[in-house]
Amino acid sequence: MRSDNYNRRRRRERRQNFGSSLFRLIVILLIPVYIVLLLRDIRNEQADNDTQITEEVTPAPSSGPIDNTPPDTGTLGSYTPSGGTYASYEDLAENDIYTFLQGPVAWNSKVPFSGAWCEEVLGGQKFSVFGCGLCCIANIYSTLTPFECSPVDMFYYARDMTEYSPSANYGAIAWEYMQQTLQLTGIHSSLMKKDPAYEEFRQNVANGITAIALVNSGDDSTYWKNVTGHYVNIWLYNSSDDTVLLADSGNPYHNRQRIPLRYVYDALKTSDAIQYLLVDSVDLAANQWQHNGIGIEWTVP
Repeated sequence: MRSDNYNRRRRRERRQNFGSSLFRLIVILLIPVYIVLLLRDIRNEQADNDTQITEEVTPAPSSGPIDNTPPDTGTLGSYTPSGGTYASYEDLAENDIYTFLQGPVAWNSKVPFSGAWCEEVLGGQKFSVFGCGLCCIANIYSTLTPFECSPVDMFYYARDMTEYSPSANYGAIAWEYMQQTLQLTGIHSSLMKKDPAYEEFRQNVANGITAIALVNSGDDSTYWKNVTGHYVNIWLYNSSDDTVLLADSGNPYHNRQRIPLRYVYDALKTSDAIQYLLVDSVDLAANQWQHNGIGIEWTVP
């Protein structure tokens, strides 16, 4: 009798031990799966928050002519390019410059130049995640030609006319496709590496009409914070204070501010093969697109 009780107890203990061991094994196997899913969720949340690289507002540095209040853009000018086949842009003023914004922070507050394009899913991603380069070339087209387009219009044109093929994994437009797209609209540009000396960069920007720069806070974080690669558009170099008008699609507080050109030079992403695109001339007669009008909802300045 005592032996039977002992055996029953032993069998019960073995079942309990087996159950505990099985539970531990399941937990051990599930931990890596949980970690993978958690990391995926974190990455998705970061993307949803906008690679927007900077759509969360970063504070302005303590020095320099930067005001950290949302700018009053005034009324967008009715500037029309003049001249012969190649247009002259010597009289271009700040109110003539388009500076589109890409993300929901700006759109939710209806900041001038923001638009519903931030909510569009294009090529498998939200436009707000990857649209900085397309905002830049839409700025240039809308400013330097008698026509107007939205950043989403530019997305479709670049996709249809070049080998630009955005996907769910990567949507940012590459340098060569920005250059090709602009060329099709009569806007000529050169792809440039970072000049060895700041003075050379300053001279190129001063001689050009406008430029797109790829900035990275890993090269310099004086102005841009937590940015691993972001296209910005610069205009209207002023030699008296060495500043440019900044079109920063990812940050409504940076957008339309005048900043020292040196900030841009120091932050150029040197690990990339190209650091900036310089627009040097416009042939209005060579514009093959001539798209005009913005059909999507946006905040007109």
